[in-house]
Amino acid sequence: MDPPSEAQRANASKIVALAQHWPIQPAELRVNEEYRKMLGWANPLLEENPERWYGSAAWRALVFF
Repeated sequence: MDPPSEAQRANASKIVALAQHWPIQPAELRVNEEYRKMLGWANPLLEENPERWYGSAAWRALVFF
């Protein structure tokens, strides 16, 4: 997996805002359910209380740096 590009790092706040405010699509929820059933894990941004991730500076640093 490649690290984030310079453009992704420069636009990190816009990328997070887009993910936070764009409506979750039915296909995303279906895939998330399948991952939970098959692998025992899920995307925390599609689970209850995703704001704790979106508002976390530590999470942003982990994703973009």
